[in-house]
Amino acid sequence: NPTRRGLFGNWNACLELCRTEWLSILHDDDFLAPNFVAEMVKLANVAPGLDLYYGITHFVNERNERIPLKVLPPITGPWMKRSLTDVVIGPPFPFPGQLFRVSSVISVGRFRVGSYYCGDWEMWSRLIARTGAAQTSETVAFNRLHGDLNKGTTRALRNGKTVPVNYVQHKRVLAMLPPSERVKFDRAKFQQTYPIPVYFLLLHGASLSPRLLRYYVRLLQ
Repeated sequence: NPTRRGLFGNWNACLELCRTEWLSILHDDDFLAPNFVAEMVKLANVAPGLDLYYGITHFVNERNERIPLKVLPPITGPWMKRSLTDVVIGPPFPFPGQLFRVSSVISVGRFRVGSYYCGDWEMWSRLIARTGAAQTSETVAFNRLHGDLNKGTTRALRNGKTVPVNYVQHKRVLAMLPPSERVKFDRAKFQQTYPIPVYFLLLHGASLSPRLLRYYVRLLQ
């Protein structure tokens, strides 16, 4: 690119260059399972007409060893239809392993270039609000986590902005819900259910700005 486009700007470049109806974006340190295409075709056949299909993605380390992290919500049965209520707390699938309809992503405004952290969560929510999504119970992808504190989203975590932007995205998803299902985002209640561990501040407090440090201290009170 003539200038740096950033993560989600590059995803939009993928949309511009794609010549097929469907697209799956894959980063260079992640990988798909050999059955990815077959499972996506199977899922599209049993749940036609949707804009987003995906499966189970496992976390692995640099040695391709699985890291046992809990991903919500659980899936029951060979596959499930997913709705907006499944993505209010967070995306029920780590990147990668998503197959999405290119024209639908373009029609809802493409990925938010200025998104600091939640651009994929926001887009998947928009697609689910548009037609829904389907998830297979089969493992279709692997997301690599790095121990290096300067790698990827770990760097975003260290500067302390992930929690505030996550709260903003919670509100965005809630605003997409039908009026009958819409509720106010109760940050205090959410914080009680998903508390920020004290060790986060012990590990990363020195890298936070004074303003963000005060913000986290207030959340712990």
